[in-house]
Amino acid sequence: GIVITVTVVRFTNRQAAKLHHKALYDGLTGLPNRTLFADRLQQTVLVYQRQKKSFGFIAMDLNLFKEINDTLGHHVGDEVLKEVSRVVLQSLRDSDTVARMGGDEFSILLPSAQTVEDTVIVAERILEMLHEPLTILGQKIEIGASLGLAQYPDDAEQIDDLQRLADTAMYHAKRTRCG
Repeated sequence: GIVITVTVVRFTNRQAAKLHHKALYDGLTGLPNRTLFADRLQQTVLVYQRQKKSFGFIAMDLNLFKEINDTLGHHVGDEVLKEVSRVVLQSLRDSDTVARMGGDEFSILLPSAQTVEDTVIVAERILEMLHEPLTILGQKIEIGASLGLAQYPDDAEQIDDLQRLADTAMYHAKRTRCG
């Protein structure tokens, strides 16, 4: 009876851990998902509000993702998302968070970016790394990204406003690039 109980408890714990991971992380890229990102952003605002500190926020959208999916197929698009995730993670500190918000949209939380200049440096590093063609399934693919930046609390003190400002800046960058 004891062996069966221990086995059941271990199995249940493993299943609970898998469900927890699935609820908070993107299944394709392994990055935090929208839910986990929202929690980290909320926690950062609460701490930084109390400490009167600043942090950076970046909204990112891939420029040619729809074309890649349409011409090369969704399996290639999935590989692009995985590689972009890897490249962006290389551009960040361990304390930063990049999350896949859905489709080809990502959000990046930069707790160490105390100034707009700090946030711009990270954004430029990401753009530079994504300017280089990615090698996906043996072929070179150009992707690029449009980024929108916002700085807490200089640009906004409320999370929704901060995200909206970064999204608006990102869509403006995307229209300017495509327009």
